[in-house]
This record gives sequence, C-alpha cells and structure tokens, in this order.
Amino acid sequence: MYRKIIFSIAVLLFSLVSFAQSPDLYPPTVPEAVDVNLFNIILYIVLPIALVAAFFWYQRSQKKNRQEKLKEREKDTDKKRRKD
Repeated sequence: MYRKIIFSIAVLLFSLVSFAQSPDLYPPTVPEAVDVNLFNIILYIVLPIALVAAFFWYQRSQKKNRQEKLKEREKDTDKKRRKD
C-alpha cells in the first residue's frame, strides 16, 4: 500500500521537473543551407549509404551462417538415425 503512494508521489515530482525543463517563448531557429564540400558529401551521402550496405551485408552473412548450421544439424540427425 505504501509502495503505491510513494511511487505516485515520485511520479508526480518527476513529471513536474520534466515539465519545468521545457523551454517556452524561444524564437525558432532559422535553418541554413548546408555547404557543398567534401566533408559534408561524405558525412551526409556516402556514410549513410555505406552503413545501410554494411547492415544488409551483415544480415546476409548471418542468414548464410544460420542456414549452414541448420544443414549441419540435419546431417548430424540423419547420421544418428542411420546408426540407430
């Protein structure tokens, strides 16, 4: 019973703190155009494409490993069945 009361008081206090930290009445920032230079091209174009390609390569290699292990298990179970 006391646990519920203490928890609700803690949630109330933490919510007040989180609401108190939200800024109000600040002017919105004006977005600026991104300069076209080698660093920005690598950072915004090449790096994301490389990360996506690496993700798909990793997923494909993991899938191949799982399939190889599954085939090995099937071979082992076939050998055990033949021995019995």
